[in-house]
Amino acid sequence: MTVSESKPLTLTCAYQECGRQFGHLHKRGPVPSYCSPECRRLAWKLRNPGYDKQRKARAQERAAGQRVCAYEPCGLAFQPGDPRQRYHSRECKDRAHSARQRACTDWGACSVEGCERTPNHPAMRIPLCGMHYRRQRLHGDPLAGGPVRGGRMGIVPCEVPGCDRTFYAQGLCSLHYNRARVKGDAGPAGTLKAGAGEGCLFTDEDGYQRFAVYVEGKRVTTSVHRRIMEQLLGRELKRHETVHHVNGQRADNQTDGPLRNFRSGNLELWSSWQPAGQRVADKVEFAVSLLREYAPDHLKG
Repeated sequence: MTVSESKPLTLTCAYQECGRQFGHLHKRGPVPSYCSPECRRLAWKLRNPGYDKQRKARAQERAAGQRVCAYEPCGLAFQPGDPRQRYHSRECKDRAHSARQRACTDWGACSVEGCERTPNHPAMRIPLCGMHYRRQRLHGDPLAGGPVRGGRMGIVPCEVPGCDRTFYAQGLCSLHYNRARVKGDAGPAGTLKAGAGEGCLFTDEDGYQRFAVYVEGKRVTTSVHRRIMEQLLGRELKRHETVHHVNGQRADNQTDGPLRNFRSGNLELWSSWQPAGQRVADKVEFAVSLLREYAPDHLKG
C-alpha cells in the first residue's frame, strides 16, 4: 500500500481541556500532539503559569521606558540599554549569581565545634572544611597542629640536600621547583643570584665572563677580563684599550704572573688608538705619545 493509500491515524489532543480526537495522515516527521496551534499555545501557557504575569510586567516596563533590577536587594529602576538587560549594573549581576551559587551549594557547616566554614564537598563522610580536612590528613586529628597552607606546604622539607626550605611542588621548594622548570636541573641548595652587597659570576650571551653585584637595589655588572687587566696594570683601562683572548676562548681568563710585553697568560692588552691625520708631524707626535704611554724607557732625555 502506498503512502497516498495509507489510512489516517486517530489521535487525541494532548491539551487536557480539549481532549478531542483528530485524524492525521502520517507521511513523515513527528506525530503531532495537539489538534491545533491554539491548543499548543494554551498547553504551553499551562506549563508556564508565570508567563502572562512576566509578559504584562515587561509591557509595563517598555511603556514606562524603565526596568526594575532583578537583584532583589537592589530593586532600583533603570533605563535598559539592551532588551535583554535584567540588572542595572555588573555588580548586581555578580551578586545575584553568587547568591544562586550559595543556594545551590548549601552544604551545612564543618563538623568541628565552633567552626563556621563550609565542608569541601557535600558527600564527605565526616563534613570538614578545607583547613580541618588538611589537619586530619596530615596529623590524623582535625584539631592537631596550627594553621596550614596547601597540605604539605610549610611541613614537608625540600628534597634537595642541604635545603632548609619547605615543600612547594613535586617534592621541591619554590626556589628549586622554578629553577628545575626553567633550567631543567634543581641545582645546589643555595641561591644562584647574589643578594644585597654580594656578587655572582655568570657567562653572558657573547661568551664573556661577567661579575654582577647589587648596589642599593641596582644590578651593576663588569667584565672579568677587563677587571683582571686593570689589576695587572695598576690602573683603569682607557677608552681605546681592549683585552684580547689569545686562544680565542672568551671565558678563559687565566694569567701567569705580571705582564710581559703587555701579555699575561691568555690575556693581552690591545689598543685601537691611532692618529687622525696622515701628516708626518702628526705621526711623529703620535709615536712619541705612544712610547710615553707604554714604553717610556725607550725615550731619551
